Amino acid sequence: MLKLPRNIHFDEAQFPGLGEIFRDIDTAIAAIVASDPAFRPKPALKRRSRTNAASAPASRRPRNSKRAAA
Repeated sequence: MLKLPRNIHFDEAQFPGLGEIFRDIDTAIAAIVASDPAFRPKPALKRRSRTNAASAPASRRPRNSKRAAA
């Protein structure tokens, strides 16, 4: 079986029609990506600041005795 070389040098001067086709394909792909909402990045949500468990009120601290009983 014939193996292709790793790096293929494309000479646009030898195949001027192919260069135009590649540019058209690139333009079409860019238009699809720009118009499709699935490709748009999702807005980043603000993260809540971390609070130290020791500084939280007693009502918010988990009780180890209840966890052990369950």
